[in-house]
Amino acid sequence: MSGRHRTRAVLAVAAALLCGTPLTRLQAAARADVPANDTVQVSVLDVNPTTPAAGPTPQPLVVTLKLTNTTDRALPDLTVVGTRGNPISNQHSLDAAISSVQPPDESLAGRFAATTPVKASLGPLASRTVSYASTTSMAGVQAGLCICQTRIYPLYFAVHQTGTDGADSVLGSTQTFIPAFAPDQRVAPTEVSWVWPILEPPHRSLSDDVFADDRLAGSIAPGGRLDRLLQVVQNVGNSVPLTLLVDPNLLDELAIMAAGPYRVAAAGAGSDAGSKTVPGTGTAAAKAWLARFSTALAAAPNLQLSFTPYADPDVDSLARNGLDWATQLPPDAQARVSALLGGRSASTGLAWPVHSTLGAAALTALVRNGTDTVIVDDHTLPGGTGGSPLPNALGRLRSSAGPATMAVTSSTVEQFVAAVVGNGANGTALLPQLVSEVAVRAVEDGSRSHYLLITPPRDVDPDPAAATRAIRETASTAWSRALSLQAATHSVRPVGHGRLADQSNSGGLPTSTVNTARYAATAVPTLTGLIPDAKQAADSFGSVEAAVQRSESSAWRDSPQRSAQIATAIRSRLSKLLDGVHLVRPSTGSYTFGSADSPLPVTISNTLDVTVSVRLAIGTVGGVLGFSADDVGAQTIAPHSKLPLHVPAHIDPVRRIKVNVQLLNGDGDVVGSPLVLSVRSTALGTIGKIITFGAAAVLAAALLLRGARRLRHRRKAAGRAR
Repeated sequence: MSGRHRTRAVLAVAAALLCGTPLTRLQAAARADVPANDTVQVSVLDVNPTTPAAGPTPQPLVVTLKLTNTTDRALPDLTVVGTRGNPISNQHSLDAAISSVQPPDESLAGRFAATTPVKASLGPLASRTVSYASTTSMAGVQAGLCICQTRIYPLYFAVHQTGTDGADSVLGSTQTFIPAFAPDQRVAPTEVSWVWPILEPPHRSLSDDVFADDRLAGSIAPGGRLDRLLQVVQNVGNSVPLTLLVDPNLLDELAIMAAGPYRVAAAGAGSDAGSKTVPGTGTAAAKAWLARFSTALAAAPNLQLSFTPYADPDVDSLARNGLDWATQLPPDAQARVSALLGGRSASTGLAWPVHSTLGAAALTALVRNGTDTVIVDDHTLPGGTGGSPLPNALGRLRSSAGPATMAVTSSTVEQFVAAVVGNGANGTALLPQLVSEVAVRAVEDGSRSHYLLITPPRDVDPDPAAATRAIRETASTAWSRALSLQAATHSVRPVGHGRLADQSNSGGLPTSTVNTARYAATAVPTLTGLIPDAKQAADSFGSVEAAVQRSESSAWRDSPQRSAQIATAIRSRLSKLLDGVHLVRPSTGSYTFGSADSPLPVTISNTLDVTVSVRLAIGTVGGVLGFSADDVGAQTIAPHSKLPLHVPAHIDPVRRIKVNVQLLNGDGDVVGSPLVLSVRSTALGTIGKIITFGAAAVLAAALLLRGARRLRHRRKAAGRAR
């Protein structure tokens, strides 16, 4: 026997002696499973607890399995055999083991016997759930699992059947994982921050008081998505200081619903359909949800409450298009949300871009708008992905607007989070893998503390029970400690994660939404200067800026048509308001002045429901000299009326000039299209007057001379007659 084989034999004997399992049984199980047979599909449904206790007294460990017969024949007398697989000590080995089910190495495998043999029979294409109950202890007594090392333990399960010839066949197998921490090997706890999003697409378009739909009522009702999101917060309580990321637009919508009665656009009508609305149905549900929300905040003083910008805009898409977003809530919304919080403050310095990715432009815009911490994935900051163990989840980047703390998620961990916490899936099946992926940091290097950020999908639809277990069993254990993300930025030392890889999404907001945002950026200030009364201005277009941000919501990345619909309604509203004040075009557009100083007639029409204030700017087309008009000052025009003006004008005589008349608001911004008039003067100039007067004088002198001559001739004729 070679030295290598002797070593493996010694290790196998040692493992068998340590765990009390006959070596021949382990070897038979390994041999019988090569190659694996899929006659019986074996699925892990749950492992409880996910981190087994280690101590002198045996503690229960139960693995729930589902066995499915994939054949059309009965399978009697099945036996499930469990084996502790090869201990894992680092991230790379764990990832490799998770990716592929492999039978244990006979030289490294350990005992993991059930307290009572697990047997089953399956009919054709039938399924059955079985519990593999065992124990854990420091010594693996009573045939249980020995927590003898600080490692990740694979737990391997094989379904055996003994044939009529006595041959043992393995009909199916699977594996799961548990972290094991030997009591005599103390580790520094891994620090974990969970960010829990309470985000929802906007349910209002143009109006603050009229909802585009009543789907929010169903989401907050018992069993709805927002109900389940809040259940997780309530279940966790103060045991794990969550970082709660909330869209304040959602709270504002719920406040309006709770105040009741509220209106919802009728089917086929827009959100500003006026009489085409129906009563909303969610007032009672909104009151109940908000009461639970307030109670949950009060019960968890260590919870970090953070707000997205209003309506959770797609900041990366906006920044790429050179657009900004509002960081403050509209005044009315601010009052409603503040009343809900009851004195509790919410930070606004945390940003979580769509898909946890962004480009340099978005990072700069975020920092400029007051963001100090940005959540990104390890594809956006990939510099730390090659480390082992992986580096702390905090890094620092400097943008052109200043520095920012980057909170970097682990793609390996995140894939399991999404699978575990989602509603409708058996999340507990993959919970052991998630827990192991978090715990492997302490297993690999327990001499120091590590830091990890965990996030579910931004639009998570959770299973409350699975999500609660996932949070507690990763962040509040003997080997982990929970803290909010904000607390982590003050206590955890940032490390290098490399340079920003521009992972900004190529998609984003529709072109119509981007163009409407640009249009609104100039239209709203114009209207503000046009309507002097602040209340009338607010009644006319006060909610448009909020509507623009609702059209830019991150939620519309997957529903661009909804964003485009809101944008179209916004542009229509603004255009209607701006077109409501205009210069009335005359029938001919041509005027003749009989003198150099004559009034220029101009008529201004106001079709709006509010009083407006305007000014006139009058000049020549192309800057041609020879015409000027007096400034008549600000003009106030009543609703639904026309104001005729006669503007004193001055023109050089005997010429035709094209005149440009432009309407301005009180701030000097252009309103509407200009009016081009043709002005002609028939008045004489100075030289013309001199010529005319000179000619008249010559004519008069000639007439006088002619008269004098006639008179002289008459006198001579009279003298001759005498």
